[in-house]
Amino acid sequence: MLPSVALLSLLAAPLAVSAHPSPPKDVNPFVGKNYYANSFYANELKETKKAFLKKGDLLNAARVTTVQRTGTFTWVSNVAGLSGITTAITEARAELRKTRKQQIVQLVL
Repeated sequence: MLPSVALLSLLAAPLAVSAHPSPPKDVNPFVGKNYYANSFYANELKETKKAFLKKGDLLNAARVTTVQRTGTFTWVSNVAGLSGITTAITEARAELRKTRKQQIVQLVL
């Protein structure tokens, strides 16, 4: 009878080990998400891009386009700027629907 208890203990050992959940492989919540490109800031750069294009500087105009598409913070420096949060969230949700990629809205309050 004793050998069968030992055998049962050996068979149960792997079950005890697998009962503990394994730690997550990636704990970075930002992996696989896009940073929302703030439309207000992108619009501010339109004049800069126009100036480069007027000079025929296609390289720097292209660089401005890259910056316009790069995720940036939405700045809220006063009470009047609070509506910028709603705009950012609305636009980020639209981008999510369009691209099916989670968006990160960055705020400076």
